[in-house]
Amino acid sequence: MRESYKIAVLILLVGLGPRLACAQDAAESAVISGNSSMATQSFKVPSLLTRPASKTDSPKTPATADAKTNTSPNLIVSPGVPPAEANRKAFESGSGQHPAKMLLRSVPANAEVFVNDLTVGRAPLLLVVAPGTYKVGMRGQRQEWGDETVGVMPDETQVVLIHLRSRYPSSITLH
Repeated sequence: MRESYKIAVLILLVGLGPRLACAQDAAESAVISGNSSMATQSFKVPSLLTRPASKTDSPKTPATADAKTNTSPNLIVSPGVPPAEANRKAFESGSGQHPAKMLLRSVPANAEVFVNDLTVGRAPLLLVVAPGTYKVGMRGQRQEWGDETVGVMPDETQVVLIHLRSRYPSSITLH
């Protein structure tokens, strides 16, 4: 009887041993990942404020970092005004006393609009410009594209509707 009791205890320990080891591993793993999540929560991302590239910066001479704003000499993107808004304001500020207006629309709607290769926003868009000739291009969300040359006169509103064409063919025919 005593022998069978020892054998039963031995079988029980052998059967539960790996499971207890797995439980220990799981407990240790939970402690480690808990510590790493605490470290991740206390980690602070450094600021990547940059300054816009000036005309005096040459490609061979990198811009120097400004210690006050914590800028990087490798990044030329400005954290300020988005490029589309800045370009739109530049067109409006140069429009003069008798500005022209372009109502820029696309089919399908919500295409990105470029005037003289500068992004100005998303269609539909009313843009105030100086009288003259402009190259208007639009790019859709699925890489459709369209472009047109538009001439506008002083105190005139020109409606520009561009039907976007697919950049890539939707089907091909083999002969």
